[in-house]
Amino acid sequence: MPNRYIRESAIESEAINSLSWEAEVFLRRLFNRVDDFGRHSASTQLLRAALFPLQLDRVSEKKTEAILSELESVGLLATYQVDGKKYLQLAKWEQGRAKTSRHPSPSSEVCKRLQTYVYNGEQMQADAPDSDSDSDSDSDTDPDSDALRSRINKWFRRREGTEWQASELKALKLVVKLKTPESDLQLLDARYETKNKYRRKDILTLLNNWNTEIDRCKSGDDDAQEESQPKSKTLSLNIEDYQ
Repeated sequence: MPNRYIRESAIESEAINSLSWEAEVFLRRLFNRVDDFGRHSASTQLLRAALFPLQLDRVSEKKTEAILSELESVGLLATYQVDGKKYLQLAKWEQGRAKTSRHPSPSSEVCKRLQTYVYNGEQMQADAPDSDSDSDSDSDTDPDSDALRSRINKWFRRREGTEWQASELKALKLVVKLKTPESDLQLLDARYETKNKYRRKDILTLLNNWNTEIDRCKSGDDDAQEESQPKSKTLSLNIEDYQ
């Protein structure tokens, strides 16, 4: 299991601050138990054993069910069923090192609602169903997508006429929906135009880690240095997005 850290900004998260003390402790422990896709069994028996192995007498199955409902009510996770078994998916989760998930994926609607960045045991953009039923080529007629695509082309020195891969177009669509403020885009302009050594090396990776990249622009790359070390297994939870 990789090491994971929780960003300092979690202290100011409205969603997290709305939780009971028990639910916040539960969530923090859950961060260390979910797989690299932010998933875990939602069985109350298994969750109790995984999160409170030495305190089973203090956390009942009824209490575990209540905490799950509390976390789901503020949008920090979603529960879903596959083949009669219950699972959970954390919100706004970025894929770790694993290529496949240990648990079945939720529906595309659940993933989009939670803005989680992984689907079907792979990166979301690989095979994600699109409930909007519009094709990737729609981005060619969307002014917002066109503007952002042109901007990103400049960052990566890609010619305007270069065709984007389907996975990149799907990722772009989701990023456009975030409606990134111009001030944040200007931070990215500066980062990529100056060829910051911690910048993402390809377009798809940037799009898949969009909010984290903006956060690093604001924080001065304090966390990016860990990512540059090949042996590091630290994963960003991007917890500030819950605000």
